[in-house]
Amino acid sequence: MDETMAGDNLRARLDKLQDILGKKITLDLSGRSDRVKPGNSETEVPSWEDEHFDLKMRQYETSNDYGAETATYMANPIKSPGNYKDIDSATLKIGQSVDEEISFCPWHAVVHYPARFIGKANKPRAQPFFDRVLEGKTWDFFYLHNPAEPEQKPCLLVPTAQFVGFLKGVNQILATELVIPGGPNKRLFDLHFGVGGTPRPRYLLRSRDQKKLHIDEWPAANEEDLRLYQDAADVHRELWLAEWEKTKQHSFPDNRGGSYRAEKNREARLQMLSQTQLFLGLQGARDPPGKPVTFICVDIEAIEVAPNPVSEIGIAVLNSERLKGIAAGPSGANWWDFIEAHHGCPNNFDFGTSVFPRRAELVDTLNTTFAKYANGTHDVVLVGHDIKSDIKYLSTIGFPIDQLPGLIGNVDTQAIYRAWKDGTKSPSLGSVLVDLDIRYKNLHNAGNDAVYTLRAMVAIAVVGLHSAQDAQLLEPS
Repeated sequence: MDETMAGDNLRARLDKLQDILGKKITLDLSGRSDRVKPGNSETEVPSWEDEHFDLKMRQYETSNDYGAETATYMANPIKSPGNYKDIDSATLKIGQSVDEEISFCPWHAVVHYPARFIGKANKPRAQPFFDRVLEGKTWDFFYLHNPAEPEQKPCLLVPTAQFVGFLKGVNQILATELVIPGGPNKRLFDLHFGVGGTPRPRYLLRSRDQKKLHIDEWPAANEEDLRLYQDAADVHRELWLAEWEKTKQHSFPDNRGGSYRAEKNREARLQMLSQTQLFLGLQGARDPPGKPVTFICVDIEAIEVAPNPVSEIGIAVLNSERLKGIAAGPSGANWWDFIEAHHGCPNNFDFGTSVFPRRAELVDTLNTTFAKYANGTHDVVLVGHDIKSDIKYLSTIGFPIDQLPGLIGNVDTQAIYRAWKDGTKSPSLGSVLVDLDIRYKNLHNAGNDAVYTLRAMVAIAVVGLHSAQDAQLLEPS
């Protein structure tokens, strides 16, 4: 297309937009440029507002595959709110550092925001915006190396103000209230570097209406940053490292298959926590199950010498029907007295009288115990701390607990604890109890462990629900 035809086409599009908007539109394309590539330190980029014309036209030209809500949003750029200091991107050059007052968030935290910080009702509605987070929008990307490991790949960052503006745009379309989360997670989206002259993020590139982010080559660590870090006072280096450590939160490995599996596992843990809250009838849980739920916790102690024979079995039971009308209290402590316990060891079993069937009678004893609760009147949920190992041990003695009548699912307190903490490690029961401030004694007694596991389950469900409400991340019931 020659310049005359291109000009006629642009004027026709401009006239169309003027007719739609009902007012005169003046187009100034001065200062526009193509995508910036690392290495050209003299290249300037256009300001955030320079995108208005093309993005406005996208309102009428975006493919219907996006859906009406997504297409409308992508056609309307959102200026960043004033809560976070924005950047005059027109003045930036590749490799240039920025004012330490600028707040940043890691790009991986932006991309995975729906999985971590949006409730299950709104996540499917918001996910399409994040799937096309680059399209129809402009982002300024920055990089930051760890001076202690300069050979490692840098962290990719964007200004917090731009992400807040992105959320605001989604909220305007969906009538949601997506925000930077409260509590400890807020720090992930409000990172500041440069105190005491320590290294600050450096400008990398501007992404304008891209389908994918293209970074051809990462810049090497800046020698001046390495010197600034070494010359800084100890307290300032410690502050810098504290901020750097936050950039690793919620991150995934580079391997896409590993990333996918990690995200799916995390979603499964979050779903398990949500289901636990639902079964307990906690505030905010929707569509309670048709039948009351009985939680049955089985804890197995095995001799730590091959072939690891089962030495002790403890059982604890909590009937959700008995909790109706009773406030859970701090960490659910008001519900603990409703937990029934069976078996254990003499002298160390703190919640009842121990029962000792002979080896040949063990399966019959278990069947008799479970028949009291798995009788068709209640749905049954198995509970355990690393529950797979307990199920495996029970199968070795001829009791396939996963075939229990009325069984509708499992709750693993390791998993829901990790969902609450968004952690990667699988803690011991004792560590979980300490973190929840639940006093305990005589662990590794199967009967006691079963009771404490149910207490931990209740506490995580209660505290986890409150944390989400404080952060305004659960939709109203």
